[in-house]
Amino acid sequence: MIADFAEAPAKSVGRPRSEGCRQKVLAAADALFMRDGLARMSVDGVAQLAGVSKATIYRWWPNKSAIVMDALLASSEAEVAVRDLRRRFTPLASILAATLLALLPVVAATPLLPDFGFLIFLAWRLLRPEIWRPWMPLGLGLASDLIAGHPIGQAMLLWTMIGLLAELIDTRLGFRDYWMDWLIAAGAILLQSVGAWYIGLLMGSDVRFTILLPQLLLTALAYPLATRIVLALDRWRLAR
Repeated sequence: MIADFAEAPAKSVGRPRSEGCRQKVLAAADALFMRDGLARMSVDGVAQLAGVSKATIYRWWPNKSAIVMDALLASSEAEVAVRDLRRRFTPLASILAATLLALLPVVAATPLLPDFGFLIFLAWRLLRPEIWRPWMPLGLGLASDLIAGHPIGQAMLLWTMIGLLAELIDTRLGFRDYWMDWLIAAGAILLQSVGAWYIGLLMGSDVRFTILLPQLLLTALAYPLATRIVLALDRWRLAR
């Protein structure tokens, strides 16, 4: 097998390839290599599975080893790209998906339900502080304001304040356990609720704060569930 791979030249020969045809050949070679191994697979089999002629393959690759080498490289590059996207965007996508729950009729008609987008944001921020930058809650807060119908700037201000306070706590505390995280989350939930209520007062709302107490309590009790969801997403995000 080593000798076969050694036959592959550094550069392919022949005229420029059709990208669509190239992808078909590489996919076929990858499938046959995984199923049969290099010794048992053949260029005829690759051509038949890809739906191209042997002449087409030999214009671009000198032997089956060269095809397999290209197929493995392409597969590795694609996997790395997918893993990178998963690592980068899973936190943001999960927060936006949770925020979109506010559009469901049952959520909009039940004011006692927690702000799911804020809960998932808070769980990510406390569990994975190293992936956050101070400006990131601004964009997520704007999305929450637009989706949930808050006054523009409400969630932007409150989420950013909570993010900065969490940053301060991170610098002061060298270690946090589960119960400390829950206590910090409860304080953040209280701050978010009081802030939203006060902004409502400034805009002419006459809602008493005591009406918000059941939602505040329910949100604090729902935080452990949010952490479980985020931990599961984080394991998937970092999986190979």
